[in-house]
Amino acid sequence: MLSPSHQSNVLRDICPHAISTTLQVFLLTLFLHREFLQLSLKPQELAINYPERVSKLVVCSTGSYWSPDEYNSKLMSAMERGCSLEELTNLILSVPFASDYSRDFLRENPIAVFCLTSQFINENPDLAKFLLQLGAEYPLSLEGVRRRFSAILRFNTQARLKNIKAPTLVLHGRKDVQFQPDQYGSSLAKAIPNAKIVIFEKSAHFLAEEMNEVLKVITEFLL
Repeated sequence: MLSPSHQSNVLRDICPHAISTTLQVFLLTLFLHREFLQLSLKPQELAINYPERVSKLVVCSTGSYWSPDEYNSKLMSAMERGCSLEELTNLILSVPFASDYSRDFLRENPIAVFCLTSQFINENPDLAKFLLQLGAEYPLSLEGVRRRFSAILRFNTQARLKNIKAPTLVLHGRKDVQFQPDQYGSSLAKAIPNAKIVIFEKSAHFLAEEMNEVLKVITEFLL
């Protein structure tokens, strides 16, 4: 696992507009989604249940619930029946939105189709591989991935979002194929009092395509 100092150095290289070590480490973790359940879901619960402890809230590429579309449902079904990694990869390669990606790149990094745009990968292949492989030191098994998505499917805070008191910033990429902003981001922003949504038109789930703009929006909101 990357140490905080290493995380900070990585983010400084990628996003020079980050202004403090603490913020850099936070944003890097947020950006990489290394702890998806913790970063995307638990803050909502914290802000709902302990409003006095949260002065500002940032939620990124997520929702108050998740209802998988046709293609994500097929992937979930395959994992439920205990498919192999090769079968899962072939399923990912078959989804329509994977057609713009290099087949060789996706076979090595199948999750890329859900995280980064093909344009970003084509223009930054080494950086894309680096970002996608940062968690490779502690990889999840297929069973671990299945359990994670099962937990996400059970998560739903929509009816309780009105209890969030903190000013909230909702960030989404227009090209996110897992948490589409018009469905998930908009429902979050409408249900949370004093929430603002910012959609990055060129970005997918990681928001890597417009990270300097993402950092600018977050720092302005937090400071």
